[in-house]
Amino acid sequence: MASPSSAPSSADTAASPRSSSRNTIVIAFLLISTLYFADTLLRASLKTFWYDELVTVYLCKLPNFAATWSAVLHGGADLNPPLFYLLTRWSQYLFGEGLIATRLPEMLGLWLFGLCLYQFVARRLGPLRGAVAGLFPVFTLAHYYAYEARPHGIILGCFGLMMLCWQRAREGKNVYLWVVGLWLSYLAALLIHVYAVYLLIPFLIAEAISIAKRQRPHLGIVAALLLAPPCVIRLYLRLYGNFRSGGFTGMHIHLYELVQQYFVLVLGPALPLLLLLLLFLAWKGPAADTFSAHAGRLSLSADELALAFGLAVLPAIGVIGIKISHAYYFDRYFLAATAGYALLLAQVTLLRSGRAFVARNLFLSMIVLLSADTLVAAYCRWHHADLDQVEPSSHIIFVPSPANPLQRNPALLRDATKLDILVTDEPGYLYLYYYAPREIQSRLVFGAPRDDAFDSRFVDGYQRLARWGHADLRLTTYDEFFATHKDFLVYAPNNVAYRTGCNDCLDKFLKAGYSLRSVEEDPYNLLERFGK
Repeated sequence: MASPSSAPSSADTAASPRSSSRNTIVIAFLLISTLYFADTLLRASLKTFWYDELVTVYLCKLPNFAATWSAVLHGGADLNPPLFYLLTRWSQYLFGEGLIATRLPEMLGLWLFGLCLYQFVARRLGPLRGAVAGLFPVFTLAHYYAYEARPHGIILGCFGLMMLCWQRAREGKNVYLWVVGLWLSYLAALLIHVYAVYLLIPFLIAEAISIAKRQRPHLGIVAALLLAPPCVIRLYLRLYGNFRSGGFTGMHIHLYELVQQYFVLVLGPALPLLLLLLLFLAWKGPAADTFSAHAGRLSLSADELALAFGLAVLPAIGVIGIKISHAYYFDRYFLAATAGYALLLAQVTLLRSGRAFVARNLFLSMIVLLSADTLVAAYCRWHHADLDQVEPSSHIIFVPSPANPLQRNPALLRDATKLDILVTDEPGYLYLYYYAPREIQSRLVFGAPRDDAFDSRFVDGYQRLARWGHADLRLTTYDEFFATHKDFLVYAPNNVAYRTGCNDCLDKFLKAGYSLRSVEEDPYNLLERFGK
């Protein structure tokens, strides 16, 4: 007969492994979160605002949200839905107009995205592979947009919630709660960025595959996905009308360009990780481990794999969308596809009889690489070393020290002529205006030829930002500028590779009767003096 103490002892023994497992998960979660925020905060503190972010800053520093939203609707300087500006204003209200504070919603967005991926995958494949999936976006282009004051990082957080609600709703427990959560998270995404309309497509693909397999679609999920877009249709039509009235013609991209640009830019940073994955798959490690007994039961469901497939092809679907809408195509608009690659990566680690050897070593490699990345950022932050960061779309190179944002513009800082400075670089003008000392700022003028449609659109955009964003920008056409200036300075990129403004400006100045008096060069620009 068992002693009275034997039953409690047995229960304690059974509970001990579960408690130990929970503690391990909590410790790993805290470690990963600490590394993520340390790396992201450091990189945010090392990166100055650029053109797109500065538009956000100017709109969100207006006295109240009504003024911000009126500037969007009437000014057309920026065309995002209202929730993005509201979240940014809240962050700036609480923490100030800083490099970190303004970008805090995006940092939290990517962190939430990774957390949701972990929960999604751990439900099927266990916490180790869930951690691999949750960490993967940090090794893609998505991490860059965790410290960019634009909607893309926040959108990823919303999409992570959509995935989690979709999975839980399909499991049949607390269905109404998860369906409402799916609808709310999708509606939030739609109120942050217009390209969120594409986010429903992978879910519809998964539901369509279920129908093809003669399974009933989940009507609650389908209803939640289809009822969210009508809630914003009037808003979207208004924003699209502003887009078209601004003279924007959109961008065109072919499928081969998609392969060349999207996968290289988005997955390029993860290449070392993918090479390590192949190495671990080929490695003849232990013949068995603690996961072997469960190998046959570990797998994402067919519906979840269908969702991963739909996400993987989302960028190609985006190409079709821009062909129809004549809108812009940027890789950052389709970063939700990284969720599909994360799911597939976690599934691939099940190869070779489902042993945990691959997943365990891949996870440890991720921790080592993220730690190294954080240490590099910390070294550059505290030793003022160069850590050049390049904007992926425009290829603008940011200075390594935001404390000295014009360190690569010494010619501009040394100038003592007091002459007006005509800036020909469109995005560069707003950067210089924001960071230049007041004495230089008051002399900066952005100009463009009247017959240049592209540059003229920038003049119009700056005029709207100046009017509705209450920015004291100086804008002109060349004819107007020539009529009032006998002597002036021109600040322009010194290399065609970095030139985004007028390419034949020198000829226009000479034809207008001006002579080139002097030239001073700094790392990326020329400061030229013209006079009659």
